[in-house]
Amino acid sequence: MRLLRLITFILCAFGLAQEGRSQEVVTKVKRSPPRASGEGREYSAWYLLKSDPAPPGYAVSDSQLKLEGPNSCGTTAQCLEGERTESTSTWLFRIQGQTGGSASATNVALLTTKYRKIGTEASYTTTARTPEKFSSRGGYFGCFDAANATAVPENDGPWCSLSALPPKPGYRIKSASFSLEGDRSCVGNDFDREIEDDGAACRLTTRTDGQVTWQFKMLGHTDGPSNTAEKSFGKLVAVYEKIQ
Repeated sequence: MRLLRLITFILCAFGLAQEGRSQEVVTKVKRSPPRASGEGREYSAWYLLKSDPAPPGYAVSDSQLKLEGPNSCGTTAQCLEGERTESTSTWLFRIQGQTGGSASATNVALLTTKYRKIGTEASYTTTARTPEKFSSRGGYFGCFDAANATAVPENDGPWCSLSALPPKPGYRIKSASFSLEGDRSCVGNDFDREIEDDGAACRLTTRTDGQVTWQFKMLGHTDGPSNTAEKSFGKLVAVYEKIQ
């Protein structure tokens, strides 16, 4: 009888230890409604999927998005983490059509988010932003610091750059996502490294465990008989992980 009690005690203690370890990280999966691809070989509009808030005492430590359906991120879809806080992770994705005709192909996005107990920081996130920058004027691409639109030259201009903060000691950059927001838009990540949209271009120029740099420039506007420039800003979200 004493031996049986001892075995029962050991098994209960082991079960509690296992339960304690399992609660060090909480994983949640969130699904989007079915989302249509673009028509032909065009991309769809951007879709958004946001994680559930972190449970009390936890913070977001990792977040991954994948598609269920005929498309996949990095090949026939663009997927990037647009924003991360301690509590939530928000992803953007758009889906490329595969054949001519209507946008009949559909996919469901699965967002898997891991929350770790606060105080055991296995990863962290930073967001860097540029000030607002002017595009070129008229039919030219560029990126300018200027007092106003009339001070922007009407010709091709330089690229603007944005870099992530260096990692803390003992960490490295796990992933990074860039987005251009404002008058023009352009998005990219570690898989989509060079993008040319109708109104903007962006490209990844440096990517190591310790450094990420993106560049961007924007197309100007033609407004009746006069050409003008408008403003946009770059945003770079970097996720850092502890070096094992």
